[in-house]
Amino acid sequence: MVVALSGLLCAAASGCGPSDGQIAFRWSIAQAVTGAPLNCLPGEIVDLQVDGVVNDFDCAAMAAVSDPLPAGTWTADFTLADASGTPESAVSILVTVIEGTVNDVGDIVFTVTM
Repeated sequence: MVVALSGLLCAAASGCGPSDGQIAFRWSIAQAVTGAPLNCLPGEIVDLQVDGVVNDFDCAAMAAVSDPLPAGTWTADFTLADASGTPESAVSILVTVIEGTVNDVGDIVFTVTM
């Protein structure tokens, strides 16, 4: 439902032109050795960078939709950072942004050592 509503926001947002799209994703955190699921710590953020567009999201949300992005295939860099901005885990994937749509790129798993 968030994805559908966000698609409407893209269509109505200024700056979301006809050749723009968005990406939707979810994330989780796992302990690197055991794979045990972990919760977000207070102040942690998830940073998304695609083609020079930077988005920061509250880690506790566990899902997000990007700001408008140019259509095309891009490397998307996802980073989990602590409250001071220090990276704790990073994942890079190729994503395809299709104009006028919210493109679901799936689940991002951040692994951390604790």
